[in-house]
Amino acid sequence: MSDFVENTEAAEFKQAPKTYEYRVWDSSVTLTQDELEASFGQGRHETRTDVYLPPLRDCLPKFRGQSRLELKERLDKVDGIEIWKRSVSSGFPISDLDLKHFQPCVPQLTLSTETFREAENALGYFRERLELLPIKKSRTLYGIDIRGKIAAEIELTAVSINGKNYQTLAIECSDHQSALNLASELDLRREENISYADWIKKLSG
Repeated sequence: MSDFVENTEAAEFKQAPKTYEYRVWDSSVTLTQDELEASFGQGRHETRTDVYLPPLRDCLPKFRGQSRLELKERLDKVDGIEIWKRSVSSGFPISDLDLKHFQPCVPQLTLSTETFREAENALGYFRERLELLPIKKSRTLYGIDIRGKIAAEIELTAVSINGKNYQTLAIECSDHQSALNLASELDLRREENISYADWIKKLSG
């Protein structure tokens, strides 16, 4: 398993306060990697396994690559576009402030910084108390530049969940209008926008 090291501009985009997102799954994915590369150029590839905690309605907590603690929160949904905020994205040890942001997503547990000094200890703590879901991802990312800055990314991903394989296509943009335009250009808006959080809940029944 390898974890892709993002370039500086991509990392800055990922740390943006808000992202505007649209995601479709399986039969709703109609574009191929070749078609995306013909339109947007060579993508960059990454393979990793993320470990997800049980998602709440608007809260998506996970271990990113099993080495970083990450929390995304859904703020709103406008014109079918979901607005997400990355509240926590931290390596270990986890700070008091990040843990306070993370705590509401696991209200049944009491978290302490002592447990979150190392990733292995934190994973073990959650495994003993929650049903975790490892998701293996093999994805290709296409960055879209506007005035020299990455303003959007297209992601085509093959995922493996509990031994079953799925495919997902998504966009993440830095503003609402760009997301609307790109979703329309890729013909995504005719299909339902289903986030990872909602897909996981759908699979679990």
